[in-house]
Amino acid sequence: MSTTPAGPPSGPQDVEADLARRRAALLADAQALGEFIAPAHVKAMASEAVSSRVTRIRTRVTEALSPQRLKARATRLVDDARDGDPASLSLLTGLAASLAILSTVALVKALRR
Repeated sequence: MSTTPAGPPSGPQDVEADLARRRAALLADAQALGEFIAPAHVKAMASEAVSSRVTRIRTRVTEALSPQRLKARATRLVDDARDGDPASLSLLTGLAASLAILSTVALVKALRR
């Protein structure tokens, strides 16, 4: 992207003009770079990146926790347990045991009051 003429400069004025064009181009590039790495610009870019990432995560979580999806997953878990899948059986057994323990603790606390 050189702005210099195709041939070599023919005299001192051409050399000075070429140097002035190069200085102006270099100054414009330096200013553009300075604006790009300015703290405000970097902060804006980082803020935009974080904002878009949070939006994507929020969308994924909302989709994953939708009532229809949760119901489908729970139904599939129970069906797998009925079919004898060891992982599903152990998960449901652990859930039942946890609920039994939680109920017992709540009952004991209620009776002590």
